[in-house]
Amino acid sequence: SMAVGSNSVSLDPARDTLMNVSGLCQPVPSARFMGGREFEILMDGRSQDYTADDVSSILKTKAMLLPSVVTTSGPYQNISGRWVNVKETMGAGEYYAAVSFYLALMTSTCLDLVKADGIIVVEGPFAKNELYCLMLEAVTSRQVLPSIGTGTSLGAALLTIENQFHEKHVDGGLLGPSDGFEDYAEYWQSLLNKDE
Repeated sequence: SMAVGSNSVSLDPARDTLMNVSGLCQPVPSARFMGGREFEILMDGRSQDYTADDVSSILKTKAMLLPSVVTTSGPYQNISGRWVNVKETMGAGEYYAAVSFYLALMTSTCLDLVKADGIIVVEGPFAKNELYCLMLEAVTSRQVLPSIGTGTSLGAALLTIENQFHEKHVDGGLLGPSDGFEDYAEYWQSLLNKDE
């Protein structure tokens, strides 16, 4: 997570925050979190299909994953992840929703650590993860713009093409906005506060 144009911020190596430099030689406060790696570990080839009922079930039961899957980096280093409020069997769609929400909440934590503000641009595979984008938008109360490109290919394209992003908020399709997202995020944070 990077806070392009952010004001100075106190960085904490224990939370895996650091300073990068932009192409314009400007300092960019950054927070590292291996979200893609954690997603691959957690999903391990599982289905990414889900229904609105799967999402409602996860929001209602507050089944969730707490940090961290990879304990050698990220904002919660040396803390082993654990699941809470999980019923005996979790459907594939419910599992995908819970994983997506966990990753969004970790991203939000990283953005907070570097005092990022303004529009959030999501690039790479997570830009296609509607549940990730919905939770990130809900928990940050900021617009999330999924990028239509990935990685360094966009860097070159941005030099000549003005608009690389979708022109609308993430709309959630059939899910629609829900207070359940904010409640879920608050509960996740409250559990982390108890563990600290």
